[in-house]
Amino acid sequence: MDTQALKESVDLLQLVGGNLKRAASTRGGEYAGPCPKCGGKDRLHVQPETGLWMCRQCHPAWGDAIELLRWRDGLSFAEACTALGGEVGPVTRPLSPPRVEPAPAAAKPPSRAWQTTASAFVAWAQEQLWADNGPMDYLAERGLLEPTVRQARLGYNPKPMEMDGKRWGLDGTVFLPRGWVIPWHEGGHLWAVKIRRHPDDLRTEAARERKYTHVRGGSPRGTLYGGDTFGQHPDAILTEGEFDCLLLRQQVGTFCHVGTLGACNAKPNADAIMAMLTARRLWAVYDADDAGRAGVEGLQAECGRIKRLALPDGAGKDVTDAFRSGLDLSEWAVAGIGPESPVQRLAWAQHYVTKIDEGERLLYTPEGDPELMAWLAMWQEWRRVFHAQEAA
Repeated sequence: MDTQALKESVDLLQLVGGNLKRAASTRGGEYAGPCPKCGGKDRLHVQPETGLWMCRQCHPAWGDAIELLRWRDGLSFAEACTALGGEVGPVTRPLSPPRVEPAPAAAKPPSRAWQTTASAFVAWAQEQLWADNGPMDYLAERGLLEPTVRQARLGYNPKPMEMDGKRWGLDGTVFLPRGWVIPWHEGGHLWAVKIRRHPDDLRTEAARERKYTHVRGGSPRGTLYGGDTFGQHPDAILTEGEFDCLLLRQQVGTFCHVGTLGACNAKPNADAIMAMLTARRLWAVYDADDAGRAGVEGLQAECGRIKRLALPDGAGKDVTDAFRSGLDLSEWAVAGIGPESPVQRLAWAQHYVTKIDEGERLLYTPEGDPELMAWLAMWQEWRRVFHAQEAA
């Protein structure tokens, strides 16, 4: 049984019952009321958007809808699932012990010598990017705004270079091609440096297959680019590459995390998995090609909670193409992510709608959801009156 989907389908406020009143705006709204166990008047707290509840006296740990029925009504796990509308089949014992796959290993950051030299190169590349309009025009054409570029510490290497590997703590030489420099800073370390090569250097088929080059000695595989930002929103979207990640984060970062493993075939390491677990709902929007579809399927094999988030037909191959075609990435994301339960979705929208400039675009157009449409109309009227009074 998909217990996560089962819990998301539950109206937790209705399940709890009683005279609950809104007590805070924490995590989409928190309600408090009498506890059916210990009798405290305001000890029971419920967060409908997160699907969690607790009693400050007799159940201080946050629990879900299944735990509520087990605690309050004395049901078993299977009985609680059935009561919530799930179907529990007969339990069969395997003839042999199941195979346990080894857990992904935690990544180790590159050597101190590598990070020192790589950091100096990244800082120098940032100066080169802002010294010439041409390289910055390329990023702007991809939809990236100046604050996004600066925050990501993107840079540009104007000519190919070979450096002595000793400066990087490596044998041989380190090749730095011409192109846009993408540093991977996570957890206080510089894990990797990736370079998107200049189009003029990709004239052959073999070269085009290596549009992106990793600077030798880095540790990018399995690391989650953008993982430091996870933990504050219930939804997170994984993209195939860094530029798509930065563009989408720029558009939807108010209500959703965005990260990337850097390639369609990359598998998350232990640290990336821990970051991903901080999101209640995980989504993946990879390139609309065979490699992208296989990449999402590979992620889903690693983590069954990940759901595919598809771009509209005709929007292009990836997030950047969709943006160039005129797709409003904010409206597209809001329509695709979030909780399935109408009640939880209403609370989720109410929490995040105030963080989006409604004068620029409508956060969510919920056809077939009259309650939410009425709430948004009311909110827009309040906003209009407020600005009229402010202008007067």
